[in-house]
Amino acid sequence: ARVPIIAARVGAVSKVIIDGKNGICIEPGDPERLAKAIIELIEDKEKRKWFVDTAYQDVCGRFSDERMAQRYREIYEEILLEK
Repeated sequence: ARVPIIAARVGAVSKVIIDGKNGICIEPGDPERLAKAIIELIEDKEKRKWFVDTAYQDVCGRFSDERMAQRYREIYEEILLEK
């Protein structure tokens, strides 16, 4: 969606959002940190742009259709080599 991301560090979120690189990860249940993160992004246009651009490139690179197909192929090849 090309918007900066603030996410709670739950489940697999930390595998997608790398705190400080392509977004901000906070601990669940920390409203003070959430408020600070929101204010930080409102006040820092360059950081917002950096997170948006970096996240977009990162997600497109790691989660593209091509990457998914490549990973499926690798898995099938591993399975076939085991037999």
